Amino acid sequence: MCLLIATISRAKMLQVLANILILGLELLAMLAWWGWVVASWEVLSAGMEDATTYFAVALALATLVACVVMVCLRAASAAIDFPSENHSFALRIRFAVLVITLVFWGMMLTLVTQGEAGVFCLSVLGVVFMLFGALVAGELGVMSQRAQRTLPRTVLGRIFLTWFFPGAGLGYIFLCCLLVAAVSPWVLVFPLGLVSQMGWNDAERHAAWALLVCAYFVVFTGLTRLILLALPRRLKARIVVAFLMQLILVLAGIFLPNIFLLLIQDYSYYSSYGLIHTMDVVATLNHLMDTGITSEIAVTLVMVPLLGLLIFGLNLVQCCRDVLLVRVSMPDRVLEDQSTTKPEVSQVLASPDPLE
Repeated sequence: MCLLIATISRAKMLQVLANILILGLELLAMLAWWGWVVASWEVLSAGMEDATTYFAVALALATLVACVVMVCLRAASAAIDFPSENHSFALRIRFAVLVITLVFWGMMLTLVTQGEAGVFCLSVLGVVFMLFGALVAGELGVMSQRAQRTLPRTVLGRIFLTWFFPGAGLGYIFLCCLLVAAVSPWVLVFPLGLVSQMGWNDAERHAAWALLVCAYFVVFTGLTRLILLALPRRLKARIVVAFLMQLILVLAGIFLPNIFLLLIQDYSYYSSYGLIHTMDVVATLNHLMDTGITSEIAVTLVMVPLLGLLIFGLNLVQCCRDVLLVRVSMPDRVLEDQSTTKPEVSQVLASPDPLE
């Protein structure tokens, strides 16, 4: 994590301050972890709780931390390496592994709690995707000639692996599809009868929550990417700008409606949910949790996904340039060197492929 934060700036002083801050946070996290371990040991020694629960929680935390460390290390390596190298493939594979791990443990928690933790798990997925989406929106999609030699050669390879190529557009499409696949288990868990429906814990509310999580991600991340297209390609700290831009858009959707209502009501308190809060993530989800699918929420469930489809379509059209990246053949001198040093590799590269 320190390596990743330190790569944000080339200034040595900022790197040192970032490392000190993150090391302090890691120290606090370590103390909290050991405090939880000691407390768990005392509870288990007294026979107050089943040890299986604590072992499952420890295993879940260990696997999630391992996945996060893999993503951070690969992101830090990409930040200090040549920007024209193909780092997106390895980074997105690791993020997909992190998402699969989150979905697995989230579904286990949802099944154990009979669906009561479903909203919490969907919210965690939404936050993780918003953070990673803000970083992906700052990609340039520039690859060197040497990096383009590693691209897929076959038709099937280009169909299934194109979304792992560098570029904010391809990364945006990849994350949208991955998020839809990630929230699908929570939409299906109630109709399949795996958990009971009681009170606010019902299929409709979870399906609406999953739809809004996907729609808000598509809207805010897509808008961030479209805004960055209008900025110069040589913009310094582009990923940091993308992260701040997405944060500003989310905060604007939260605060602007409330500020407007305060102004038109002479600064009196206003607490009712209305259509003006459509882009307010916090107010919309809280209202959905408290009252269920009301008429205002029903309109939001139509407007936000439609806006998301529009923004998704614009980004899909704009990412056509990234799809045009194709595999580049090796120069003759490289083939000659490989024929003398590694003849078996040269023979594989020269063999015809019917799917090319």
